[in-house]
Amino acid sequence: MRYLIALAATAAVFFMLSLHPAPAAASFKVCNQTSQGRLWVADAVTWESHGDSYGETQGWWGIDQGSCKTLISNDISSYRIYLYAYAENDTSSTWSGARKSEDNNFCVDTVKFLFKGDDMDTPCSAGSSRNFRYVDTSSYNDFTYTLND
Repeated sequence: MRYLIALAATAAVFFMLSLHPAPAAASFKVCNQTSQGRLWVADAVTWESHGDSYGETQGWWGIDQGSCKTLISNDISSYRIYLYAYAENDTSSTWSGARKSEDNNFCVDTVKFLFKGDDMDTPCSAGSSRNFRYVDTSSYNDFTYTLND
């Protein structure tokens, strides 16, 4: 009898868990598939909420050649995301620049940084300006962007 009660309780737990599946993964990940060794990456994120615009830039994440790193760990479907990266061994090797003649200039610093709101926009009150590359995530909530040569 105990066996039947335990079996019924286990079945009930599995049934309840199936009604509440785990949430889908949501994140923005960057992979380094270049031949340049370690890359240093910064991101800029903008979004709108209730008619107001918000944003922030932050960096630096070191991503080794052949590796990936999650930069944003939540749903990105309403974000506009921009990237700037440079090679550790050759700072003239950069992954930046706007496509379609857009200027996506945001503020960065030489050390780990987080600029929010107006502090991320040019002219920079701290740090310097870099031209970031827009990443089209097509409103996905989970996206991986790969940097190549």
